[in-house]
Amino acid sequence: MQIHLICCKTTDNAIGFDNKLLFQLKKDMQFFKKTTTDTSNLNLKNAVLMGRNTFLSIPKKYRPLENRINLIVSNNHYESIKEEAEKHLNTYVFNTIDQAIIYSFSNDAVENLYVIGGASLYNYFIENSLFDSMYLTDIITPKNIPADTFFPTINIENYTIDLVASYTENDVKCLADASIIPSLKFTINKYSNIIKNTIYKNDEELQYLNILADVLKNGDIRETRNATTISKFGVKMEFNITEYFPLLTTKKVYWKGIVHELLWFINSKTDSKELEKNNVKIWSGNSTRDYLDSIGLNHYDEGTCGPIYGFQWRHFNAEYKGPDEDYTDKGIDQLQNCIDLIKNDPTSRRIFMTAWNPCQLQEMALPPCHVSYQFYVRNGKYIDCQMYQRSGDLFLGVPFNIASTALLTYIIATKTNYIPGKIIIIIGDAHIYSNHIEQVKTQLLRKPYQFPCLKINKQDNIEDYTFDDFNITSYYPHPNIKAQMVA
Repeated sequence: MQIHLICCKTTDNAIGFDNKLLFQLKKDMQFFKKTTTDTSNLNLKNAVLMGRNTFLSIPKKYRPLENRINLIVSNNHYESIKEEAEKHLNTYVFNTIDQAIIYSFSNDAVENLYVIGGASLYNYFIENSLFDSMYLTDIITPKNIPADTFFPTINIENYTIDLVASYTENDVKCLADASIIPSLKFTINKYSNIIKNTIYKNDEELQYLNILADVLKNGDIRETRNATTISKFGVKMEFNITEYFPLLTTKKVYWKGIVHELLWFINSKTDSKELEKNNVKIWSGNSTRDYLDSIGLNHYDEGTCGPIYGFQWRHFNAEYKGPDEDYTDKGIDQLQNCIDLIKNDPTSRRIFMTAWNPCQLQEMALPPCHVSYQFYVRNGKYIDCQMYQRSGDLFLGVPFNIASTALLTYIIATKTNYIPGKIIIIIGDAHIYSNHIEQVKTQLLRKPYQFPCLKINKQDNIEDYTFDDFNITSYYPHPNIKAQMVA
């Protein structure tokens, strides 16, 4: 199934006024009907997706649009529009755009999906690059036309454009002001989405999706410490990070949280309130007063996480005295040791860092999941990293961990003047929580886009990096899929 946008607009992007079209052009209406109705398989139908106002703007005698499956999105007026839709065959109402997309992909009777308005739907699909092509009728207007609804501005560089047809119609009535325009010229162009058309080339993200699907279908159901899971033991993924950065595209990944958490680790911080200053709350649930008391850490202030990841990276096995203590020259600085070995002994097999310290596990708010990192200088040119993760929350946690491992490798490569090579992720207990199953099914219906790119502003000291030093470009993900984190 492909997704297409279809719209009639003026050259200044106006598409409507007072919930009506600006013009009714005979040739444009014929093109609209033929394009949205015709299918290559006579046993299938196309679906037309629209907002509530667009549906109600269709004259009653023409709605729903015949010989097509009509999909209507309405959140605020869901019940009333559903009551109207239930009077008709092949007419369905959804609370969200994503629900309508999922329905279309999962319905074997749908050949293609056409988005027909209004402006908010067009904007959603364009902003998230969720379509294959657009059919735009561009009207050359001889005067300013009253308008209150506009088609989104697009970046022409993201499309190849083909002329479909060019027309002139005479004595055209403008529905916005009832004026008659003696002669109106317009063209119909097809805009093919270059970004969307890379959708099938991201084999590396397919690794992750295949693991999700395999665990969901073949995993063991287990009653664990904190929830029911579907689990498999021992999975592996590999990502080439030289040109692209593995930030998953089948849902929007929390880039801000990834960067701030990693910098928090690098600076050996252990107070979750430091993250909260940047509105990053990924550690807040595991450092509340109730949670700390429940695991016997009554003496910790709320927000204190104990000698977790970053502390072990920079001060391994130093006596932990709280987040405000000065730990300079205390414990073992594993991260700096890795950097020094890469610089001075690049063929070493000991470029290794671990967060697993059995001596201090009871002092941690949460034992480390991504346990160890080994770095490898390849061909005197590239830095590779293999990360072992004892426990992986496949839906929420692992996409985060993939990107965090890649980002750490980028930082170390930049620091040591090597090129980021590849990362290998090995997960012991790879699991899907039972309350994430529906979200996983939603994600599996999506096709991956090309990964984005990462640019870094180099800092002399690894501790001096800030969020603004990392610039993700060409990131065009599917929308976020919300799920509750299991603590």
